[in-house]
Amino acid sequence: MPLLRVLARDPAALGNPSAVQVKGLRFFTVKAPLGSPWFRSAKHPAQESARGRVELALLYRLGCPRVVPLPERFQACFRQGTTCFSIWSSMMDLAKAEPFLATISGGGPTRGDTCLQGQGRGSFLGAFLASLGAFLGAAAGALLGPPFRAHTVPAAGLALLEGFTGLFPQIAAGFRRQGQLLREEMIAELGEDGVIVWPGLPHLAPRHGGGLLRFLDTASTSLLNVLEFPALALPLGRSQGRNQGRNQGPFAAKGLPVGCQLVAAPGKEHLLVAVAEALEEEGVAFAPHPNY
Repeated sequence: MPLLRVLARDPAALGNPSAVQVKGLRFFTVKAPLGSPWFRSAKHPAQESARGRVELALLYRLGCPRVVPLPERFQACFRQGTTCFSIWSSMMDLAKAEPFLATISGGGPTRGDTCLQGQGRGSFLGAFLASLGAFLGAAAGALLGPPFRAHTVPAAGLALLEGFTGLFPQIAAGFRRQGQLLREEMIAELGEDGVIVWPGLPHLAPRHGGGLLRFLDTASTSLLNVLEFPALALPLGRSQGRNQGRNQGPFAAKGLPVGCQLVAAPGKEHLLVAVAEALEEEGVAFAPHPNY
């Protein structure tokens, strides 16, 4: 909680984890990572097993009354990977004071800067072309080395996505409305005492750069970010087996960290800390020693 109080806009509004009765909380589960399995990595058995241990501990060791799936209307939305990604990319623009390309270019003018003021489709096209140029430059830099690299590929890719979204403002506005409605419905469902046990990444930690083409794997964390839900990453030990399951490849190895997320309604961070502390006391949640 000390770090949360430093980061919070209003530290006085944060609750006290010590006052939370974990046994009286309502627990929901999201069993599958967000997105269609056709577009994301397969679930790794170690991640599945770790999340299962959390649910069993809540039920039988902490005495929570019941752990139930999140209602189907939410799960159906989460299974649509393209919908989650579109909501995320559209809502990313809400809090921006300038295009992301301008931000990573040092705030200087860039082609299509007028897209901020929404001055017609042509201005958005200019932003898209500028972002495309940055992306191609970053890709060349990745191959040719630092002298040719102005931006990283992920940063330039995000700028390219922003430029592409700007070409279809009405569609983007529709996804923003869908995201805001999803946020309101989830807040109502969670209420004052709801916590979700939610997968993080479907796989184990990838090699450096290994997740670049698997960016949809981050849907479970990215969507929560733009919906402004607090989430706590719960460490649950390390993987014990070798590569298992399809499409694991560089995404799986023995001895890598496993875990899941705990999610609550906005302003309920203290619930997450209380649950994490209870699971740590039970020996379920722990960050293993490097020699573990």
